[in-house]
Amino acid sequence: MARHPRVVACTVATLLLCTISATVLVSDVGVSFGSSIPVLSGVQPLENASDPRSTFTIGLALTPTSIDLSSSSLAFNWWATACGPTSDTSTSTSTTAQSASTGAAELVVPGLQNVTCGRLYESFSVSVDFNPVYMWNASETVSHANGSSTIQGTGLSFTPQETFDTTHNFTWISTRQSLAQRRQHSVSAWYPFDRYTVSTTVEAFDLGSSDALPVEFVHLYAGLSGYELRVDSLDKVKTAQSDEALYIAFSIRRCKGVKLFAVTLFLTNYILAAAMVWVAVCAYYGPPLPSETALFLPLANILLLPQLRAAMPGVPDFGIFMDLFGYYVNIVAVRMRA
Repeated sequence: MARHPRVVACTVATLLLCTISATVLVSDVGVSFGSSIPVLSGVQPLENASDPRSTFTIGLALTPTSIDLSSSSLAFNWWATACGPTSDTSTSTSTTAQSASTGAAELVVPGLQNVTCGRLYESFSVSVDFNPVYMWNASETVSHANGSSTIQGTGLSFTPQETFDTTHNFTWISTRQSLAQRRQHSVSAWYPFDRYTVSTTVEAFDLGSSDALPVEFVHLYAGLSGYELRVDSLDKVKTAQSDEALYIAFSIRRCKGVKLFAVTLFLTNYILAAAMVWVAVCAYYGPPLPSETALFLPLANILLLPQLRAAMPGVPDFGIFMDLFGYYVNIVAVRMRA
């Protein structure tokens, strides 16, 4: 080992990088990321969701389908379901309770005590940002008599309820202004540590009585590669149509793997620039270089540095703080050494 210190150093560095990659993977997605889990596991009921004036409540599960930073938009796919107390006369206390009117199986949601969802015999509508986007009419429900969702011999199946899609623009108005917004009028200037905010207002109504319905839960059960989407706040608000509206605020961040990769490429630019400065200094004042071809390295790195920046995942246009503090300095230093 003493005769080959470089081999030992490279081996140790490789093992260290593998350890860092494994740590990022575990911290980002967990150890058992391949196991199957119920979609509605981890549901947290909202405070004061139950309203004695309403016969049932609404549960919302959603997943992001696309995040487009260039157009400042976020798209969701929602699943809305009617929920009610288990002790209701129209439901059964068993996990697979059968509806007397439609024969449809209800769903017991983990985390919700004495509440069952998937009640197909309740009619309701959902409005997002004051626009009606979804309506469930119980009179138009099709279900098999034995409670199965598939009609034998036809191959047709019916899901408990359909889903609907919505698109939301980022929220830019804030009581506090960041340095990036003031100096560059762009939140993306902090890449890869940029953070975006999306807010929306959800209302639910009973189709029979037109009364406002409270929201029992809002469950974000999936994400998108490269981003970390969170529900920051759930606030009950009043609108002109409803006293049970729900204001939801989301935040979008880069995931840990994207941050690590971008920072690694950023530091690589500095290392290459420093190496080119060392080559230039050695060419004039230092010991002779091992090969004259080393003098062409600065010229090659002038073309390499832009490629490294372009390899950063989801990188914005030129002008971010990472360019001001790194790329511009590195490209000028390599150009001067060349």
